[in-house]
Amino acid sequence: MRTRTDRRPGTVRDPGLQAERTTLAWSRTALALAGASLLAARALAAVVGVAAAVPAVAGGLAALAVVVAARRRYRRWTAAGRTERPGVSNAALACVATLLGAAALAACLTANL
Repeated sequence: MRTRTDRRPGTVRDPGLQAERTTLAWSRTALALAGASLLAARALAAVVGVAAAVPAVAGGLAALAVVVAARRRYRRWTAAGRTERPGVSNAALACVATLLGAAALAACLTANL
């Protein structure tokens, strides 16, 4: 199967590492999301008490879902020998991770006011 980068002469491709780099990037995103959720819970604990655990648990579950989805996608890519990436699921996962991270940041900023 030819891709756009195959058409250029002298282009070196390493299709096996693309999926691995993507999986590692999603793992870093999940770590950042989990950390922001914990910081939001810590900042909100003084304001709302025990209810501050809700964003921490939601963020932790979202981070776990991101890691599981990334690992599952990596296994599918490598098992099928594909090098192209499914754009729709990546975009949806990126939107969810961004929105949850923004919500955690907003909670941190609101708690400090």
